[in-house]
Amino acid sequence: AAHICIMHFGDDHRWLGAVYQNQANLLREQGDFARAYSYYDNALRIFSLNDLHSHIGTLYNNKGIALERSGDLENAREYYLRSIEIRRQFDPRLLFFPLLNLANCYAASGETGLADEHYSLAVDAATDTWGSGHINLAPGLMNYGIFLVSNSVELARGYDKLMRALEIYRSGYGDKGPFLSRSLLNIGYYYEVTGNSEAALQYYQESLVANSNTFSSADPRVHPADDDHIISGDIAINSLRHKAWAFYQMSYNGNRREMLEESLSAYTAATGLIEKIRTGYQSEESRMILAANEHEVFMHALHVSEKLYRLTGERQFLEIAFSFSERSKAAGLLASIRNIEARAFGGVPEELIAEEQSLSRHLAAYRELIHEEQRLPEPDHGKISLWQERVFSLEKELLSLINRLEEDYPDYHALKYNHETIPVNKAVEGLGTRDAMVSYVYNDSVVHIFALTSRDARLWSVPTGNQVEGYLDRMLEVLSGGNIERNVTEDFNTFFESSRFFYRLLLERVVEFTGNRRLIIVPDGILSYLPFELLLTSDTGMGGNNYRILPYLLRDLSVSYSYSATLWKESKRKSTLSGRRVLAMAPGYEYTEGSVGEITSSRQYYRDKLVPLPGAREEAMKVAALMDGEVLLDNEATEDRFKQIAGEFDLLHFAMHTLIDDDNPMFSKLVFADSGNGNEDGFLNTYEIYNLELKAGLAVLSSCRSGYGTINRGEGVMSLARGFLYAGVPSIVMTHWEIEDKSGAEIMTGFYRYLLRGYRKDEALRRARIDFLENADLLRSHPYFWGAYVCIGDPDRLFGSFRHYYPFVTFVLFALLIIFAVWRGFFFGMRKTG
Repeated sequence: AAHICIMHFGDDHRWLGAVYQNQANLLREQGDFARAYSYYDNALRIFSLNDLHSHIGTLYNNKGIALERSGDLENAREYYLRSIEIRRQFDPRLLFFPLLNLANCYAASGETGLADEHYSLAVDAATDTWGSGHINLAPGLMNYGIFLVSNSVELARGYDKLMRALEIYRSGYGDKGPFLSRSLLNIGYYYEVTGNSEAALQYYQESLVANSNTFSSADPRVHPADDDHIISGDIAINSLRHKAWAFYQMSYNGNRREMLEESLSAYTAATGLIEKIRTGYQSEESRMILAANEHEVFMHALHVSEKLYRLTGERQFLEIAFSFSERSKAAGLLASIRNIEARAFGGVPEELIAEEQSLSRHLAAYRELIHEEQRLPEPDHGKISLWQERVFSLEKELLSLINRLEEDYPDYHALKYNHETIPVNKAVEGLGTRDAMVSYVYNDSVVHIFALTSRDARLWSVPTGNQVEGYLDRMLEVLSGGNIERNVTEDFNTFFESSRFFYRLLLERVVEFTGNRRLIIVPDGILSYLPFELLLTSDTGMGGNNYRILPYLLRDLSVSYSYSATLWKESKRKSTLSGRRVLAMAPGYEYTEGSVGEITSSRQYYRDKLVPLPGAREEAMKVAALMDGEVLLDNEATEDRFKQIAGEFDLLHFAMHTLIDDDNPMFSKLVFADSGNGNEDGFLNTYEIYNLELKAGLAVLSSCRSGYGTINRGEGVMSLARGFLYAGVPSIVMTHWEIEDKSGAEIMTGFYRYLLRGYRKDEALRRARIDFLENADLLRSHPYFWGAYVCIGDPDRLFGSFRHYYPFVTFVLFALLIIFAVWRGFFFGMRKTG
């Protein structure tokens, strides 16, 4: 339809805007929000050019729905209010819809008074406009009813509204369709709230039947199959998870194992549907929104699996629980990495791969232009509109190309949509005899802990007492180094107390099980901010104000990290070296106090605030000298030069400033020198890193907070390090907080010395930090100076050494000596006999 409109009427015709808005609504219902926003923005551009106020009012309402469903309640509210304003002025007959959606938004935000007021206004507006039995009244009654039930305000009144809505939907739509399905789901929820689980199950099952053209079973123990045509995936997921919860509640009334297994079956169907939907998204942003929205389903599924494990002692339930844990972690990153592998090994011609990469790079560039322009005090909306048009066009080109690749190259399609995660037995088999993996799943009140060695696996569920966030905030405040020379005793005690709390909670029983094995930590949620190697294994040193003598876990064993066990296994397959050693980079910065005048670009603002890093320059030179590598210093360390040669090196070392964008982590940046040639702006953001092809076995981000970023629920920390993993680098050394450049140079020099001697990356980093700590004065023994560095990804060694072959060489020499002794005895014996 869009192609026909463009061909006959051009790019700005009102009909094309209508087509784009319908496409956006369809994408919204599928949960592909990132693409939906793009279509909405282009429809808005067309409607604005044609002064179609009523259409704009509708679009604001529809985009608000998409924002609300993706979890962005603040912006959703703004769009609803804009829609209401336009409706009141140009089309008051349709005021009902944005009023109802604004009420939903208030309800989701917990503003029950405003929600109740606006639900009442919406229902009155619908009744006045269409009458008491009109189909448009049904959503108002249904949403008002579920609000009253959810908040236990007036259950009977809520039930009455839900049943009236159901009657209207049945009369208008018959026995099938998403509206009827959602209405049945909500009535099921009423029975769930009132404690009638059996009635709830029947309504949830009716909801599933109404939501499919082929599924017809009335038995709640039966779930739609893969080949059943589901009309709305979002409603089906909710029906299944509520059905699972109803079975779980029934497990307390007898037949405990049977009901828990039925609950697990429903959760398995729900998570399978989530993964099926996820594979249809081309945008990582949409995948991340889905992961955040549906994370709770995986958590409940894991909880039920753990309950069955405790009840039966059967290992199969531990394995199922681990599977849910893995499937809930970094699935979007895993999908993105497998997409790259699919391009490489799926038989796709190089010219098509190059075309996809080119489109992706151009998309990233325009998105960055839009993002940076929007940050200015007075953004140029004309530029933004022009760039949004270009993004929209490029997205369509890219989607068309991807669809072609999936149709023409079945191996590519199979590899790309492989969402299998590593099972327990494979994870155990992949561990060395000296390694252990500890994978955490964190909720506010409990943390699930999986501990794996090469011989066995364990699972614990530990109540947290809702103390984790408070302890973590206080600990990180001390580690950030802001008050090193003030509040010395108070900060020391805070660090000690917090560190011991986390060791007892997260590691004490683990270390008893794993012994002195090296740990591979898979954190979750806010635990991703926790430096586990700084946790204290005993109360030694309490109250002494001396950080140097404390019993850090670091002293006992090495620690590395991964986003998931599956990604850890994937990273181990990629640690290959191409022959050259290291590329070390340390740009120069010029800082003048008060140099910022009129802000004409965000890039200018960034650069005018950067202070020189003399220690970074020294660090890069020492690293390059040690590793017999290449160094780019000062004005030579440009983004353009880096992109030209980065693919040739085994190791990449960045000693430079980092700019963290908490609002949009994909635009966090490594700051290179300003080349001034216009080809590159000197800011390498995460989006750009995603589009690089790197062959390095290790990237060292020796820059401030390179491992920091906002946490996306179900995906982990959205840091620069994540971008390098995506770009094919299996190991990253990064920092949790801002680092002091001179101590950083000392630690990094030691780290590379140990690498060259054949130590694993995690062990090399451990030894370098212990060396620094042992030689530090009282001030510099504070963990701020040495504790920020962590190793993520494959921890194995990069270089061999005689030390690693010593046992084999010793055995060979011993064997040769025995052979020589035997031969000598035989030879001299022969001489005597002769």
